[in-house]
Amino acid sequence: MIVRVIEDLGEFLSLEGAWDALMESMEHPTPFLTHTWVRLWWGSFSGGNDLHILTVWHDSGKLLGILPLQRTTCRVMKIFTLPCLHSLTNGHSVMFDLICRPEDRDAVLGAVKAHLLNNSRQWGVVVLGYVPHDFGTVEAVKQQMAGDGLVVFSEPRDGSYYIGIDGDFARYYSGLNKNFRDNRKNIDNRMSRAGGVDFEVLRDYSPEPMHQLYRLEDTGWKKSNGSSIASSVELVSFYDRVAEAFAAKKQFVLTTVRLANKPVASIFGLVFKDTFYFLKVGANYTDPVYSKLSPGQVVLHRLIEYCFAAGLKRFDFYGPCYGYEAHWTKQINRRHTIMIFNRCSIASNLCVVGKQVLFFIMGLLKKNNFGAGVLPKAVTK
Repeated sequence: MIVRVIEDLGEFLSLEGAWDALMESMEHPTPFLTHTWVRLWWGSFSGGNDLHILTVWHDSGKLLGILPLQRTTCRVMKIFTLPCLHSLTNGHSVMFDLICRPEDRDAVLGAVKAHLLNNSRQWGVVVLGYVPHDFGTVEAVKQQMAGDGLVVFSEPRDGSYYIGIDGDFARYYSGLNKNFRDNRKNIDNRMSRAGGVDFEVLRDYSPEPMHQLYRLEDTGWKKSNGSSIASSVELVSFYDRVAEAFAAKKQFVLTTVRLANKPVASIFGLVFKDTFYFLKVGANYTDPVYSKLSPGQVVLHRLIEYCFAAGLKRFDFYGPCYGYEAHWTKQINRRHTIMIFNRCSIASNLCVVGKQVLFFIMGLLKKNNFGAGVLPKAVTK
């Protein structure tokens, strides 16, 4: 196998066909691993970093694996700054994985490890964020990458709720908490008395409906803390371009609920491989008439029902777990951050020792019932 580093944007762009063909061969492909998503993300969030995509090829010329990375620096334990190879992830892209066929995973990771060891003076830590726990990559990296001077840590991160769609909506809905269902019924009745509810689904991109979503999102708590899409020209541009690009692939969905013909809530997401991915919601929470009617829950209710009727297999809330989502499901996608340290510098060695001490203390706390949750694991050989 041959590892080739892609650092030139033009070379990355030319890889689209082979990239997406390989991504389609994965056991768990997602829209966030497509060439389109990575290209748009990089155009918005590169932040002056250098592209550093590791591609693994068979000597026959066949592409076998892709690990999309960027070259940056990383603060570890709030003390040490290390040269870092970091996954192309942030708060707007929270699902990452090694792109390869499952039968090639171990061999691809072996080739990546050999490449990293051969270039160990150029990096101190590799950080892979938001890797799904149940897709196999977390365990494979711990098994294949540790040893020969490399130390691997995996730490649990926030996952996301999901609904496994099986059967019809009525049967699923009847299994939800009765108090929640009664509350939903009361709100539906109040909205009907307030002028009637219309539910609209758009599958074609148009700027104005998306900007309407941004305006609705800018009325809630995100406006007060400055994290709404509308607060940033760069975020507006990113989500506009995502919506337009995925609409061209027939994977764009924008749903809106109108009360008395006035839009009060919208949800934007992507449909990919029979799964709906919930990206952004906007709801009118400044008008006291609408805020008391929980318009965000109303549009979510209608959207989930739509996904059942459309024959999808999964509804993925995608982002961090919010309390309101737990009314609809208890199933969680677990995700991990993987950190691979090489021990070629004093700083990286101190990071490894510091993390090992921290995990030892956490283990003692958990053993004595002072701590809870999943204990991060370090793997060495």
